[in-house]
Amino acid sequence: MLRKKLLNKKIILKFNKSVRLSIIIFSPILLLITVYNLAFTNKIFPGIYVAQIEVGSLKTSQAIGLLSERITPPKKIILLYESKVFDISTDTLNFSYDFNQSIKTAYKLDRSGNILFDLYQRLKAPYRYKNIGLRFKLDEESLERQLKNIALEIEVEPQYPSIELVKGQIIVNQGSPGTSVDLLKLRIDIGQNIAFAKNSPINIVLSPVDVGLTVDQAEILKLRAQ
Repeated sequence: MLRKKLLNKKIILKFNKSVRLSIIIFSPILLLITVYNLAFTNKIFPGIYVAQIEVGSLKTSQAIGLLSERITPPKKIILLYESKVFDISTDTLNFSYDFNQSIKTAYKLDRSGNILFDLYQRLKAPYRYKNIGLRFKLDEESLERQLKNIALEIEVEPQYPSIELVKGQIIVNQGSPGTSVDLLKLRIDIGQNIAFAKNSPINIVLSPVDVGLTVDQAEILKLRAQ
């Protein structure tokens, strides 16, 4: 009985020693983390940029003011296709940058609510480069309408296959390929350009639209039509 009491006492002493040692080791670390987090109360964590402009370590009001000073809204969107240049006035899109929302997004970084993830991001913050885009508003319907009008000027309508009877002979027209503007990609490219304040011309990419027949397919169709 006495031996058991002594053994329990030794276990308790060892446990208490381990607890004290853990407190000695981790207390300074926890204190540093706490001080670090308190230092950035109501501030954006370091290493965060908006459209290549550093806003880390600033209060939200300071960051909004900085963007307002450094960012000039574009007057037009320039699109290029070969030698053709198309301008879309941003006035026709009711365009504007939303600096408040841009900084709100920057502030929320490292404040996701996931404690371990946020802690990891905050600890590496002084050594990182995290660049996010500006938030903006524009009339999507007006932009889509103007992009479609531009597409009509440069797209080539494909010629679909056809069969004709000419002087008793069956003639198979194989058709010919056309081209089409990928409007979704173009809209994404415009968004990226505006979000990161590049203000540079955007190349329009055309995709082939091949609805024609091969020689073999045309011959097979001709035989079936006879």
